[in-house]
Amino acid sequence: MKKIKIFVSLFLIIGVSYCLVYGYGTKISWKDDTDARIALEQENLKMVSIDIMEAESFLLPEEVNTFKKLYESADVVVHVRMAAEGKRTKYTQCTLSEVEVIDALKGKTEANSIFVFEPIYTENGMSRAEGAYCYMEDNADYVLFLRKIKCSLYEKQSYVYLPTTTAFSKYKIRNNHVIGKAYLREQDNGIPYDAISVVGYDISTNKKEIVKQYEENSKSVESLIRGEKLVKK
Repeated sequence: MKKIKIFVSLFLIIGVSYCLVYGYGTKISWKDDTDARIALEQENLKMVSIDIMEAESFLLPEEVNTFKKLYESADVVVHVRMAAEGKRTKYTQCTLSEVEVIDALKGKTEANSIFVFEPIYTENGMSRAEGAYCYMEDNADYVLFLRKIKCSLYEKQSYVYLPTTTAFSKYKIRNNHVIGKAYLREQDNGIPYDAISVVGYDISTNKKEIVKQYEENSKSVESLIRGEKLVKK
């Protein structure tokens, strides 16, 4: 655990530094990540998903293993839309995606659109993801549990956003219902990653307990977007 914490701290420093050094180019001129959109248009998106540890400032699944912990760990919880014309830019080991904010369910955002670092990227026909994360799909609505990073280089906004954890921070919704699903890989063939087809899924994992927690969280997410009083277990 100590090694993981050290790795996370170092990765966070690198991530923020990367934002500061390379963000200026993105501020001036966006270059759409067509690799990501081409991959999402395929019926069988092949993805390598690494479950060993969560990098960047992501929390480990066991650190947010209840909806209460997930909700309290997020700086903001938002209903967003990933529009087909939304900007996407590929960085090293992640994709920066612009999403439209439909509603703020916890906290506030400073604009009607925000920029989210998705811990997944595509090159040479293969998508590679950190932890259990899968791409947000175009023309789809999501509830996101996000943490803020101070960075004013994107469209003059003060922050960019990261998923709180790769496993439980994204829920595809329609008409106040969670329609996203969790992809359970039956085996990992003795290695910590697997090539799988995951279009239409919010997360991908070989851990049954993560799938179970995602499904339990989905019920609380539905209550949240309907404005019902939450029992945050």
